[in-house]
Amino acid sequence: MNYQHLDHRSIATILAALRYFQANREDILDLDLPHFVDSDPLSSDEIDDLCQAICLSEIQL
Repeated sequence: MNYQHLDHRSIATILAALRYFQANREDILDLDLPHFVDSDPLSSDEIDDLCQAICLSEIQL
């Protein structure tokens, strides 16, 4: 799959993953994932803002 530009399916999957993380944040953080060793994960409000920006194409993916 070519990821130079994300297609609708890829963006939909990213949004779904963000919303899943948002809904299950505490359980996911208990897993001690390496993604958050050097930085804190986004807050619920920050995830809302990010999803809105993605939906409105305000950011380039």
